[in-house]
Amino acid sequence: MEFNLIDLTVVALLITAGCAASFFLSQRALRRTILRQQDEMEQRIDALNAALKALDARIVLFPTPPVQITAITTEASAPSLVGEALREQEQVSPEILAVIVAAATALMSRRIRLRSARALQSPLEAASAWSQQGRVFIQTSHNLHLRG
Repeated sequence: MEFNLIDLTVVALLITAGCAASFFLSQRALRRTILRQQDEMEQRIDALNAALKALDARIVLFPTPPVQITAITTEASAPSLVGEALREQEQVSPEILAVIVAAATALMSRRIRLRSARALQSPLEAASAWSQQGRVFIQTSHNLHLRG
C-alpha cells in the first residue's frame, strides 16, 4: 500500500483536528467543573456565614463572666490563687464547645465529634527563652527556596 502526499496530508489534518477537538472539549469540561465547584464553595461559604451569624446571636445570650481574683497576698497562698484562676480560664465552657462543634459541622457539612479542647497558653505564662529559640530554629530550618 502506497501513500502519496495528499493521503498523508489528509491523515495529518485529521489527527490535528482530533487533537484540537479533544483539547477544546476537555478545556470546556474543565471550565464546567471549576464553575460547579466554585458554586458549591460559595454555597458552603454562605451556609457557614449564616451559621456564624446564628452563633453570634447565641453568644450574646451566654456572656462569660471574667475571672476575678479576690485577694492576692504576699503569703505562700498567693501563687495558688493565681494558679486556680488560670486553671479556671483553661477549662473550656460547654457553650464554647458547642460553638466550636457547630462551626466545624457547618464547615465540613457533616456531623463532627469534638474529642478534646483546651485553652491556649495565657500571656501570664510566658514561654521560656529556650522553647522560643527552639521554635525559631525549627522555623528557619525549612528551606523554602528549593520548593518555590
